[in-house]
Amino acid sequence: MKTGSFDLEAVKEQLLLKYPDFYVITANVKFQKSNIRIAATDGYTIYYNENAMKKYTQEQQVFILAHEICHIALDHILRVENRDKDLWNIATDAVINAYLKRDKLKLIPKIINYPDAVKYNAEELYDELLKEKQNKEKNGGQGQQNQQGQGQQSQGQSSGGPQGQNNQNQQGQNGQSSSGSNQSGNQDDSDTQGEPEESKSIKDLLDKFGHDDHSKWEDAVKQHHEQEKQKQQGNGSNQQGQQDQKGQSKDKGQGNSNGEQGPDDDAKKAIDDAKKKFEGKDMKDIFDQNAKHSEELQKDIQKEMDRGELKEGTPGPVSSNSQSGQAGTGSAYADITMSNVGEAPSLFRLDRYLRPPRRFREGYADNKFVVKDGGMLKRIHEQKPIRQMDILIDTSGSIDDDILKSFLQQCKSILINTRGQIILRIGSFSDRFDEKRGFVRVRTPEEIDNLHFIGRGGTNFHAAIEAFQRYSRGVENLVILTDGEDEWRTLPECRAIWVIYGGKRISPPGGKTINISLDSIRKGRYR
Repeated sequence: MKTGSFDLEAVKEQLLLKYPDFYVITANVKFQKSNIRIAATDGYTIYYNENAMKKYTQEQQVFILAHEICHIALDHILRVENRDKDLWNIATDAVINAYLKRDKLKLIPKIINYPDAVKYNAEELYDELLKEKQNKEKNGGQGQQNQQGQGQQSQGQSSGGPQGQNNQNQQGQNGQSSSGSNQSGNQDDSDTQGEPEESKSIKDLLDKFGHDDHSKWEDAVKQHHEQEKQKQQGNGSNQQGQQDQKGQSKDKGQGNSNGEQGPDDDAKKAIDDAKKKFEGKDMKDIFDQNAKHSEELQKDIQKEMDRGELKEGTPGPVSSNSQSGQAGTGSAYADITMSNVGEAPSLFRLDRYLRPPRRFREGYADNKFVVKDGGMLKRIHEQKPIRQMDILIDTSGSIDDDILKSFLQQCKSILINTRGQIILRIGSFSDRFDEKRGFVRVRTPEEIDNLHFIGRGGTNFHAAIEAFQRYSRGVENLVILTDGEDEWRTLPECRAIWVIYGGKRISPPGGKTINISLDSIRKGRYR
């Protein structure tokens, strides 16, 4: 899967489909660009390095944001209490990553990868790590005394002795979790692609460091304790304290040169209330419930998409009762590919001619969710109009590359101007309908860049209308993009919109025409 881009909204959508129970937190947390290494959270804001995120695939980006959301949902920042912070960081990262790996998320390299962590919660794994650390210090104490003199002689040399080596390694590892290291996010492919090394035992975890930045946790804990003290002092001081805390949050809590504030009080309250839902629950139960609700949600979405979208037919041969063009006789066909056609202003006001949608879909609406059942993500039920359009593009020999490019640019404009709220299919014809590909559903402007056609023969409007009659039943908007170079007087009636490039004037039975001058292609005007 490709790297080089980061669409935050698309990644959040994939995250929510996987973990719908985290919807309230994801919807209220503030996402803020930062110069940290990869990502971090203070419990109310998720900071991310955009350049670093672009180095990963979208699957890996989902993992990175899901990891931070889990820290918030499971309240790892405040649960640290008086524990060893380094061990707590290892324990929380290990448990989260183990469950995300179990859920088939794509882990990134150089992170804590201990699959057996699913057997513990964060506190239990921390206790095991603490025991291992204490045993290591106890067993290594005698050897440390014997080498004290040697250690003093090598002090200050990064490569001298076990302690110096450990300090150097720790500094290198901390570069992965410190907001002051590698701030540009410039990583080579070895840093971003491949599988993380798997730890086989708790002992292997002691010298590990997570991929995300926990440096903001300490400030968040201090701020929380200060707020709790102020609450105990009464409403008056509490109000003043809240104002002070807002100022502190703006000045030092964000670590961002833009000085942007975190989420407002309502958003913070929503996050705090959502976290209470997971208090005291077993980690396995939390992730199992998410998996169950994710499966239910995706089934509901698929059902409604199936009911709402026009099914694409499988085109068969079009038998042409042609009175011009003589389909299939002596035509020289060629494969046509117009990649990266770019965009251009709309050359015509197609909205003046469009028919109102006939059909409506009740159910899931793209990028719209509603909270029900104690915070669980549910789809929105609404009456959503479904506008449908089939476009046939003339690919005959009289259509040069510039005109064909303009045809495709106008198809892009239709998608952009309708904001994707249309079921758009594109086909082509010359002296016959392109039966090999039929009508192709396009969902994004980028997909139009990858369309392929067969053409460069004669022009046969009869073949185009027969294609509509056979494959476009129930589609309220039919459009033909052509230069008009064919006999039209003998055509059967068809309620298509004919967009005619050039000076040809035609009056097809039952249709409407829009004439585009060739100069307008260059000047971006319509008439």
